[in-house]
Amino acid sequence: VTWSALSPGFGTTPIRAVMSPANGVLIAAGIGAGMRRSTDGGTTWEGVNSAFGGDIYVLGRVGSTLIAGGVGLRYSTDGGTTWQ
Repeated sequence: VTWSALSPGFGTTPIRAVMSPANGVLIAAGIGAGMRRSTDGGTTWEGVNSAFGGDIYVLGRVGSTLIAGGVGLRYSTDGGTTWQ
């Protein structure tokens, strides 16, 4: 097993949850910093409007639906691009 450092753009903000719902797609949630998404295995990252007003504590998947929990629950049916 080989580990590599990735930088989703949170600076020094701790990352609370990470998931990989599809091959090459990564989603990371930082404490009070929202969510970032990568579609190229972590080389580049973009901000995601997760509709959360606070911290995200857990990321999960049920079938093709992604679920994020924190202050309430949000879900995404498009690989984490948009959240409801």
